[in-house]
Parts: sequence; structure tokens; C-alpha cells
Amino acid sequence: TYSAIAGTGWTNVTLADDDARTAVPLGFSFTFFGIPYTAGVISSNGFFAFSTSGSTSWTPQVLPNASAPNNLIALVWNDWLPPGGGTIRYKSIGTAPNRSYVLQYNGISHYATAGVTLTTQMIIKEGSNCIEIHTSQAGNPSGYLATMGIENNLGNIGYFVPGRNRQAFT
Repeated sequence: TYSAIAGTGWTNVTLADDDARTAVPLGFSFTFFGIPYTAGVISSNGFFAFSTSGSTSWTPQVLPNASAPNNLIALVWNDWLPPGGGTIRYKSIGTAPNRSYVLQYNGISHYATAGVTLTTQMIIKEGSNCIEIHTSQAGNPSGYLATMGIENNLGNIGYFVPGRNRQAFT
């Protein structure tokens, strides 16, 4: 389950609608589908990517999909609106060789529906290259689909949470 991580050292991210923050440092090297990365891209629409192409996309795809964006971790990919409320923040914690990068979306508003919000967290771990996604709130208004999963840089390999591959969340 989602667990807010206390302490200092958080970097707040201010994003507009359909926006992305690039070159966000992880604080260590993380291997994703066999390729090491030291930075990534935070999308306003509920995903973290290791490529800037398509990083502002608000339309979730079925995974895998060769169309951009690729090379991503979809926490809850949907049409989120950070200026409508909530916070996005990240930080690296721990010491080598067991550091973690934590990304949190807290109470982010949905673009089309007032009162629908997202609270989710991604933790990626140095060494084990493990990915954890913890979601406590992912409201999904009627007619909108969302995706949770991962996809490689070519968009030809992807894994998704059952019932969460460009589907309505229930």
C-alpha cells in the first residue's frame, strides 16, 4: 500500500497540463530492460519515462505499443491536471548500494472531472532494479481509461497490472 515517506530533501515538481520535467536525477544507476539510466522524465499524466519522446501524452496506451511514449513506468497513466490541485515530488533515499528513488503524486486532480484525484507512489531500487508502485487513490471518471505497467524503449515488450491495460478502473 501507499505509504508517505517523511523527512526532508524532497524536490517539488511544478507541471502544467500535459507537461513533463526532463533530466530528473535518480541519484544512482538504474537498469531498465537491460539499459542503465541515471535520470528520467516525470510526466504530469501519471508516468515516469526514460525518454522524452511523447512524455506529455495524456492518452494511455495498451502495453506494449510501438508508438511513443515508450521506455516508461506507468503508475496510473491518465489525463491528470497538476495545476488543478495536489503535489508531485521526488527524492533519493538510502546509501549505496541500496538507494531508492521515490516519486509521489499526491492528490493530483483529474483533467475532466472535479473531485477525482490520484495519489500514487513509485519506488525504484538500486542494485535489484526492482520497481514498486503503490496507489491509494486512482479515481477514474466514466469514459476515461488508464494504464499501469512498464514498457521497454522499443515498445515491443511490456508488462501490465491485470485489469489495468488501458482499461476503466473499477
